[in-house]
Amino acid sequence: MNTHKNETIICILSDIRGTNIPMDFITDNYGRPSVEHCKAWHIDLEDAEILLDPRGESYWDTWDDIIRSAYYIAKDDSALKDGRWTLYQEGDLFAVHEGHEFDDE
Repeated sequence: MNTHKNETIICILSDIRGTNIPMDFITDNYGRPSVEHCKAWHIDLEDAEILLDPRGESYWDTWDDIIRSAYYIAKDDSALKDGRWTLYQEGDLFAVHEGHEFDDE
């Protein structure tokens, strides 16, 4: 099993996906919002529906809201380090553990 128990920042999606990162983050293999994934990250399903259309008027505003508010709580049964994880995007999309310290560079 792939585990990230000692990591505090993990690349979830590469920037090679471009404007599809938000849509790819919330969808399943069939291009539908993943209910389980959205629940785990505390993402409203109505917001997830908006992210199905990268050309939609509210696409980027909704994604900005999700980046600021989404979080995941990892527990003993998770492959991630226990604690609260949030999202961070700078090109690539990252999951960031509450204990991560960014360099000041």
